Amino acid sequence: MVETLGEQISSKKAAYIVALMFICYGFSYLDRNVLTILTQSIKHSLLLTDTQIGVLGGFAFSIFFFLGGLPLSWLIDRTNRVYLIAVCVLIWSCATVTSGLSTAFPQLLLSRAATAAAEAALIPAGLSIFADVLPLRRIPLASSIMMLGAFVGGGAALYLGGLALTEFSASGVEHWFLPEFQPWQRVYVAIGLSGLVPIALLFFSVREPVRRELAGSKAKNVAPAPSVRRVFSYLFVESRFYAPYLLGICSIFLVFYAVNAWFPVFFIREFNLPAEATGKSLGPAFIVSGIVGTLASQLFLQQVTPHNIIPRVVTLVGCLCVLQAATMAAVPFAPGPVAAILLYCVVVGVTGAVVSIMYIPLQLTVPNRMRGQTMGIAYCGVNLLGTGLGPFLIGFINDRFFASASSLGISMSIVGIVASVLAASLFVRALFVFIRDGILDCSIDDAPLSARVQ
Repeated sequence: MVETLGEQISSKKAAYIVALMFICYGFSYLDRNVLTILTQSIKHSLLLTDTQIGVLGGFAFSIFFFLGGLPLSWLIDRTNRVYLIAVCVLIWSCATVTSGLSTAFPQLLLSRAATAAAEAALIPAGLSIFADVLPLRRIPLASSIMMLGAFVGGGAALYLGGLALTEFSASGVEHWFLPEFQPWQRVYVAIGLSGLVPIALLFFSVREPVRRELAGSKAKNVAPAPSVRRVFSYLFVESRFYAPYLLGICSIFLVFYAVNAWFPVFFIREFNLPAEATGKSLGPAFIVSGIVGTLASQLFLQQVTPHNIIPRVVTLVGCLCVLQAATMAAVPFAPGPVAAILLYCVVVGVTGAVVSIMYIPLQLTVPNRMRGQTMGIAYCGVNLLGTGLGPFLIGFINDRFFASASSLGISMSIVGIVASVLAASLFVRALFVFIRDGILDCSIDDAPLSARVQ
């Protein structure tokens, strides 16, 4: 069902939609991130190399995220977004279950690919919905709340995944749940089945909101959504701002996804800790530091005005890249688990700050009918380059140049420093272009986003 043109969505209903998007994003990261705490068990069970683990956490996810993201983003601008999200949650939950049923690397690879392709719709669809149910000044806060789902879901994957793995691995205990399967397989199946909760909420409690630019107009008088080629031309040919900005975002997220994929493994190998202890340590750290970073960025937003928000956002993200580079340089020298957790918290906190504000320049400048595809392109780019290269590069470097489990910290440091410095350079370029050319006038508060583009 779709809201009628004359029907206004109440503030309570809008808040419920934001909360539901937060829940969905949390479940997506629960399904996606549980691999990190199960890595050692999967590696030993399926006899995988670090490079293969890097492929599972990287390119197997990112390539299909990208391939699924573009057509799904096209659908976001043309179809019922709520039902589209519900179907995608169903698909990625089933794919998580099939991950647990995998008995060889190719099967697990295909399951990860299906998970990625389905998850690609969530962020662009959610951000597109926010722009139609909320006043413009509330969109950054709503986006930040949704992004917190990544940290809650990712932390829950570490904490609950470690606990479940230990429980299913307990010797001398008969388990009724899939007793013929390996413990890591049971964890995957259990997490996949939990996706039934957000699926039911989406199908039965939310209606598709009317698109803001259609309100008060007849659909036949509204121009059709532009093609993917037109959106690419707008972003990367007509403007010189978006390319360095988006590539900078991809580079900073390369570090996050690399750390997210390999830090639990580093923790287990470097300090000889079991998965349960690792999950109990890193899970809460992931949640708390992500939330702190997000809240810090919201405090920052309170200090800016509509006229300077974009240059301030770009400057802040560039400075955070420098902090991240210094943090990654210290990883191989962490003297113990406590120091390593603190470094982990800095990287996750930086990501929390970035993820809650990085879409603001796009939300404030991109025309309405390009918004879904633009968010999809940005999100797919982050996942293609960040998720794909980050985990893969660390596994490849560690196998090719070190071939030692104890050298994982050095491999992480190399990738983190290079990517962070590159990101900082790209943000400097984006800031220079913005100051020189400008993009928009931020003086209209609650007008449709497309009305604010010069």
